[in-house]
Amino acid sequence: MPDINIISNWFLSYGFRFAVLFFIITLAVSFYSFKAYKFSEQNNVKLFGISFLFFSFSYLVQAIFSILSISEVAEESVSLLDFSKVLLFVHLGFFIQALFFTVGLATLIYTILNIKSKKLYIFIISLSLLPVLFSLNQPNLFHILFSVLIFFISLNYLEAYLKKRHKR
Repeated sequence: MPDINIISNWFLSYGFRFAVLFFIITLAVSFYSFKAYKFSEQNNVKLFGISFLFFSFSYLVQAIFSILSISEVAEESVSLLDFSKVLLFVHLGFFIQALFFTVGLATLIYTILNIKSKKLYIFIISLSLLPVLFSLNQPNLFHILFSVLIFFISLNYLEAYLKKRHKR
């Protein structure tokens, strides 16, 4: 579970602002991917757009729950009950955000593998979501899973770049 520290509201608002910024950027990437898909009709481009749409939903959830947390903390008197609401917003927000982000990463991994199989897609998503859904220490396990998936994605794109570079 994420830790909560007593911090000022202006600092919390930066998290909200960045979440909104990332939401807009990932939504734009998704939008342009879908436009490119209409032009090229390549399934990989559509899946790329879908994965960034999931990332976008993830950041939207983060922004919504950040503003809910800020509004609870901003009240004049924060009682123990109000603080438990803030914790609930933080935990629920992280959980939903992690679900969307993990599905986005799993979709990106499926896109990279370039194998057309609904069973494989469902398997990758299921395997990715299991730790997020059933872990007692969700944030740490999510960040480890996130790091492994990002490493795999980066390695794949580096390999593709090096192959194209040597062909020139």
